[in-house]
Amino acid sequence: MVNPTTALYFAAMVTGGGARVRGGGAALRPGVCAASLTWQLFLAVVGVSMGACLSPKAPRLAYCAGYGLVGHYAVRPSWA
Repeated sequence: MVNPTTALYFAAMVTGGGARVRGGGAALRPGVCAASLTWQLFLAVVGVSMGACLSPKAPRLAYCAGYGLVGHYAVRPSWA
């Protein structure tokens, strides 16, 4: 799984560098995969570490907050 923001960032770096970037196209895919893997591992480690420290009520609050935020962004464009 590749983070789309990471893919866009690396694509902008490679295309923005123009001729100065040697082998940029060949390094793009492994760079994006490595950056995404690093980010996913970081999130997993933080999640496990925080999960061990939090109360059993915390996941329910996190789910409610997450779904509330998604619902807010889903309804928000209709208000404008």
